[in-house]
Amino acid sequence: MRRAMLMLVVLTVLALVVTLAGCSGGNGAPDEATVDTAKKPLPEPPPPPPDPTECKIVFNLETGHARKRALHIFTINTDGTDQQQLTEGAGEYLDPTWSPDGQWLCYSYGPVLGSATRGLCRMRLDGSGVEQLTFLGGRNEWPSWSPDGTRIAFSHAGAIAVLDLSSMAVTDLTELGWSGYTMDYSPKWSPDGETIIFGARLGPNATYETLHTVPSTTEGAPHDPAPVVPGGRWVDWCHVEDGDGHSQITYTIAYGLYIATVDAAGVPVAGSEQEITVPTRATQPDWAPDGSAIVYNSLDDDSLYIVDPTGQEDARQLCAAGWYPPDWSPPIFGNE
Repeated sequence: MRRAMLMLVVLTVLALVVTLAGCSGGNGAPDEATVDTAKKPLPEPPPPPPDPTECKIVFNLETGHARKRALHIFTINTDGTDQQQLTEGAGEYLDPTWSPDGQWLCYSYGPVLGSATRGLCRMRLDGSGVEQLTFLGGRNEWPSWSPDGTRIAFSHAGAIAVLDLSSMAVTDLTELGWSGYTMDYSPKWSPDGETIIFGARLGPNATYETLHTVPSTTEGAPHDPAPVVPGGRWVDWCHVEDGDGHSQITYTIAYGLYIATVDAAGVPVAGSEQEITVPTRATQPDWAPDGSAIVYNSLDDDSLYIVDPTGQEDARQLCAAGWYPPDWSPPIFGNE
C-alpha cells in the first residue's frame, strides 16, 4: 500500500513536469502561440500632430501668353511643395494677403492686365465666397489685414485708406499729394493694430522714397505721416514682440534687405538697423509669423527666396513668381 502511494506521487510529479515543459516549448524555445505573436508586426505609432509653425505662402504668377496673359494667385508650402493655382480666367488678381484666421484671402482685381481701375475682393481658399469689397474707382491696391481681422488697410488712388469690414466704410488715413508725395503704398499694421507703416514716393519720377507711419484710428483722419526710415521702400512689420514692447520691421533700401527693431510707434531703435546678406536684389519682403524667416521677391530672376534673418542659414530659392508682394500665412496649416 505504502509502495502504491509512493508510485502515485512520483507519477503525479512527472506529469506536472511534462505539462510545464510543454507550456515553455521545451529547452527555452517559445511555444507556437508565442511564435505567432512574435511574427505579428507591432502597431504603427500614430502620426505626429501638424507642426503649427509650418505655413503657406501666397503669391502672384503670370500665366498664359500674348493676349491670353493673366496674373493669378498661387499658394505654396514653405518647403517648395504643393504649389496650387487659386484663381482662373482673364484679368489680374494682385497683392493677395491672408486674413488673421487664415480663412480668407483679400486681393486687388482688375479685368485686364494694367487695369486703371482695381477693386478689393476677398475669397475663401477654395475659390468660393468671392465678394467685392470696394467700389471707389481708381486703383485699390496692396491690402493688409488688421491683426484682429476687422479692418483692411490699402492704397486707394495713391493714399493710404482703411476699410471697416463691419460697416464697409472707407476712411483715408493720408492725403494724396501731402508734402509733395505722389504715392503711398504697401501699408502694414503694428502688432497692436494702433499704427500703420507704409512706403511713400516723392516727385513725378519717384526719385526719393521713405517709410512713414500714421495712426490707424479714423478719428482725426487724415493724419500727418511721420517719417521713420529715410530711403526705405517695401516694408513688413513682424508681430512678434519682446518684453519691452519692441518688434521688428523688414524693408529694402536700394534693393538691399534690412531689418530693424522698432517701438510700438514704428520708430527704429538707434543702432538696430542691420543689412541681411542675400544672393539677389531684394524687394517686397514679408515676415514669417514667428519671425524666424523672411520671404522676398528677387528682381534678378523673378523668384521668391526665403532667408534666415540671423544669417545662420543660406537663402534658398522657393519658386518662380511675379513682381508682386508675397504674404506668409498664419500658422494654421500643418505639413502636407
